[in-house]
Amino acid sequence: MHLAARHPARVRSLSLHSAWDTSDRYLTTIVELWRTVASTLPTVADAVIQAIFPLCFTPEMYVSRPEFADTLASWEFDGANPDPIDLHDDHLAVAQNWAGSTAMRFDPSLAHPTFDTVLTGGRFPSVSPNGKLLLYQTLEGGRIEVTSFPVTGRRWQLASDGAEPLWLSATEVLYRKGVSWYLARLNPETGEPAGAATFWARDPRFSDTSGWSNRSSHDGGIIYVQGPEEVTASYLRVIPNWVEQMKTAVDAANR
Repeated sequence: MHLAARHPARVRSLSLHSAWDTSDRYLTTIVELWRTVASTLPTVADAVIQAIFPLCFTPEMYVSRPEFADTLASWEFDGANPDPIDLHDDHLAVAQNWAGSTAMRFDPSLAHPTFDTVLTGGRFPSVSPNGKLLLYQTLEGGRIEVTSFPVTGRRWQLASDGAEPLWLSATEVLYRKGVSWYLARLNPETGEPAGAATFWARDPRFSDTSGWSNRSSHDGGIIYVQGPEEVTASYLRVIPNWVEQMKTAVDAANR
C-alpha cells in the first residue's frame, strides 16, 4: 500500500486484503491490544503467536489438540526473505531483512534479481531522490542516520531518537517521535545535517501500525492510519458505596 501511495502512476491494480474503512469499538480495542503486545515483543511473529492466534482458534482446540498448539507456538516468520519496502525507480529498489536488520538493493525489473547488502544494523531504509544517500533508523538506540549509497561511508546522525524516516525531497527528511513529526534538512550530496530539526506536525489520532505506519505521498505530504476521535466525558458521576451495591446485586441475582 505504501508503495502505491508513493508511486500512484506506476500502479495498474491494487488489492487490499483484510482491510477495513472504519473501526467499531470492539475492533479498535483489539487492534490497540495487538499494538501494546507488539511493542513489548522482539518480532511481529511473536505478536502473532501470542496475541492473534489465540483469537483465531477456540479454547477447545488448544486443550484437545496440544500438538497443534505447539506447532503454532513454534511457528517462525522467515525474516531472512527480503521484504521490498522502497521503490526508487524501475531498476532500483531496497529490501529489508527484518530478522537481521539488513538492507539490500536489487533490480525489480529482473525475473531473478540479485540482492546486494548495502547496510547492516538498520531498519526502514530508503534511497534519496537523487540516488546518492541511504536514510534509515538504527536498530540499537533508534537513531535517525544517513550515509552514502550504494557504498556506505560516513554516517551522519539527523536525530538521536526517532522512527520511520522519510524523504520529502533530496534535502528534507521527515521522522516521527510518538505522534509528532520533525523535519531535518541536509546536504543532498554528503548527507551532512543543515541545522537542527524543526517541528512539522502532530496528530494524537495517529495509529502506529506494524511495519511502515506512515509513508510519503506523491503530493509532498504523508499518508497514515488515523484512529477514532478521542471523546472526553462532560461530567463525572460519583456512586457512593458502589462496591457494596454490586455485591448486593450479585447476591440477589444468584438467589
